Amino acid sequence: MLQQIRQLAAADLQHIILPEGEDTRIVQAAEICARDKIAKVTILGSEEKIRELAAQANANLNGIGILDHRKSIEFGKTAMLYHELRRAKGVTLEEAEQTVKDPLYFGNLLIRLGK
Repeated sequence: MLQQIRQLAAADLQHIILPEGEDTRIVQAAEICARDKIAKVTILGSEEKIRELAAQANANLNGIGILDHRKSIEFGKTAMLYHELRRAKGVTLEEAEQTVKDPLYFGNLLIRLGK
């Protein structure tokens, strides 16, 4: 059954963003997804910290994107999108910028932007 799921995933490779990239388990999961061609993977977090965790876990990061959401050129776009989506609820642009500092929000919005 698991092999069948992997074959289906490989046939239609999707992009996943793992927002908790500064966790060894996430780095290991990203390696498995990339190695087994389950998905195109991007890990969010400090590149230095993620590489350090990968080295400690002996995880191979080939084919895995690393993006520090706090320094990303996409930060402004994600904040604007969140503001557009939540403006009717009274969310200001400044509040949107604070919200997208959270990697869970940033990752979700990045996918919505088609990245």
